[in-house]
Amino acid sequence: MRGGLGRGRHSGDSRWINLVIGGCDPETGEDACNELTMLFMQASLECQVPHHTITLRVSKNTPMKYIEKGVECVRSGIGMPAFISEDSYIKFFHDLGFPLEIARRFCICGCLDAVIPGYARTLGVLFYNEPQVLDIFLHGGYCKLSGEEIGPKPPALSTLKTWEEFKNAFYENMKWFTAMAAERCVKDTLARALVAAEPFKSPLMHDGLKVAEPLQRRRFKPFDCAMTVMTVGGTNTANSLTAIRKLVFDDKKYTLEQLVTALDADWAGYEDMRKDFINAPKYGNDDDYADEQVVEFYAQHCRQVKSCDSGFGNSCLPSGISISSHQPCGKVVGASPDGRKAGEILSDGMISPEQGTDTQGVLAAFNSGRKIAQDEYSATLFNMKFSPSALKTESDMSKLASVIKTYLTNGGKQVQMTCVDGATLHAAQERPKDYKDVIVRVAGYSAYFVTLTNMMQNEIIARTEQTKI
Repeated sequence: MRGGLGRGRHSGDSRWINLVIGGCDPETGEDACNELTMLFMQASLECQVPHHTITLRVSKNTPMKYIEKGVECVRSGIGMPAFISEDSYIKFFHDLGFPLEIARRFCICGCLDAVIPGYARTLGVLFYNEPQVLDIFLHGGYCKLSGEEIGPKPPALSTLKTWEEFKNAFYENMKWFTAMAAERCVKDTLARALVAAEPFKSPLMHDGLKVAEPLQRRRFKPFDCAMTVMTVGGTNTANSLTAIRKLVFDDKKYTLEQLVTALDADWAGYEDMRKDFINAPKYGNDDDYADEQVVEFYAQHCRQVKSCDSGFGNSCLPSGISISSHQPCGKVVGASPDGRKAGEILSDGMISPEQGTDTQGVLAAFNSGRKIAQDEYSATLFNMKFSPSALKTESDMSKLASVIKTYLTNGGKQVQMTCVDGATLHAAQERPKDYKDVIVRVAGYSAYFVTLTNMMQNEIIARTEQTKI
């Protein structure tokens, strides 16, 4: 049983069971897709239900027919399978110190949590509200939500004369909040070790009987999924930084003080100014000016999280999964410099552009995503939405399959898709009893659209609907 915010964080009530198909032989690395891989996807086509989640591992060796079958499933409207980069996940685990043959055994649990069965535990992780950190920074260390001063006192905005000074001051201030987020995650895990031992799961772990310790008390090296810090609203934060750079420091059209005044008014009375901030360059359009801030922001988040001690003999690790926590997180954040109003939902996932801001087509969105250094993240999430008209023919599906493979073998880590048109979603809001079977991809899971909160439904409607490949 969950309270209201908890239900919002997990809107659609996923079962958190993930079937991972495809992959490679752990010993040789050769592609291991087979008839069973196809049968699972065919079964999902025939059953047409949102649970349980299916995820397809894709590498440079994956035959195209399996990816094309996955796209056929997506076209049917079930939002599955998700597609993940086998090469990126294997590199992630191998770089941590796992032997290659063990790293190749990775799978996905929950929605997108990366694990190696028996070698890592999965417990509650922390959703880190990044736009709130920027909001506190812009208000001199004052949190409007709690009415308190939080963290180290940042420099006065009037003293920050250049973009570099502003940016560096923000990232320096962000370190404290990142460390606080990591500490909260560690303390939660340490508390579970004391009061919530799980005797059934513990012997199933690697050397579980030999070690004879509850899994919550074991030190899992070199990887511990329990110590991951999930970034939420990172794209909002980076787009906000881009807008500040463009309009305050490059064009000198506004001052930081004017911006904060407009934000405190929730843009009321500053409508023309808000249009300028909405129209500032946005990530997801293969625009280097906008993408540069997203790339740097996620690199900063990665470095800061990895500098935090896990309390179990290794470092905390960054992740980019929001599930539907961008809904409750957005409710507690004021207006932001990307043009968003107070209380509105944040951007979903980590790689996804802000809803409706990727206007240059499918390839541009993929190109923006692959600029981000994703290999060091334990997981990333990239949502896309397609109109059924974009996937009418075998040629359409083949082209999308090729794009997916190219993305996942050239820097991308994960991508997943909803295939339903906006008119259907609007009709489902108005007459939910007539559209009980409409399925959408929420985050690392699919759900019946009518079971989502209204705020979450509107967020999915607002995602850019791609009409051609």
